[in-house]
Amino acid sequence: MIGRHTDLPLVELVNNFEAAKRYLQYRAFNVVNPVELHHAAPITDICQYLRVDIKEMMTCHIVAFLPDYQECSTALMLAKLATSLCFNTIFLPSNIYKL
Repeated sequence: MIGRHTDLPLVELVNNFEAAKRYLQYRAFNVVNPVELHHAAPITDICQYLRVDIKEMMTCHIVAFLPDYQECSTALMLAKLATSLCFNTIFLPSNIYKL
């Protein structure tokens, strides 16, 4: 999943990605939540986060875009990488956080 993760309170960030995860799981997708990737060992350097995210993304068959991904420069970079590498993509609905 690719979505906005900067300038959000931690609770909102976690809730947004959890809502997207539930939405995708309900539709029978096996979901990798990037928030959970970093939960075990918090990282202070954004480059470290990106390395972890990119490594995990390379194992995925489909990349899901949260509705607010365009509001985050690092999410846009990951989106560009995913589309450049011809990943199948899903754009989640704008009301995902309210479902």
